[in-house]
Amino acid sequence: MKKLTPIRMEDPTRDEAVEQSPARLKAQQLLCEILPPDAREQFLTYGYFDFEGKRTVYRIFRHSQTEIYLNGFLHARACLQLTIPAPSCDRMIAEYLILRNDETLYWSKANIEAVKAASTRLPTALLLLVDAGLLLKLILDYVI
Repeated sequence: MKKLTPIRMEDPTRDEAVEQSPARLKAQQLLCEILPPDAREQFLTYGYFDFEGKRTVYRIFRHSQTEIYLNGFLHARACLQLTIPAPSCDRMIAEYLILRNDETLYWSKANIEAVKAASTRLPTALLLLVDAGLLLKLILDYVI
């Protein structure tokens, strides 16, 4: 599973620059006003921010599904659609406010899909087997 680490995204002030409508600018300004300082800095730097809920940590992206982390590892992705077309920052505001005020409501409204863990047991076992064989060959070559 993917560990919770910062990733640099496109510049959030430029990714919608092609069509900087007053609604988009107001939504981004409102998002920046309601976020705590550390989340605001994270959003302005990376284009997403992390919110630590009672259940888990949520990484709310501007142009992607929200990621849900358990114990620092990616566990699921959530999709919460607004009923009307709106700027991406409006969706981020909605998700943030719902999570902050009623995390259970978020889990009942959002489409949450578990992320399948990549199986590493077989490749790891094969690699160990090859390493053991090479070590045995090295020892036999040295002894003989």
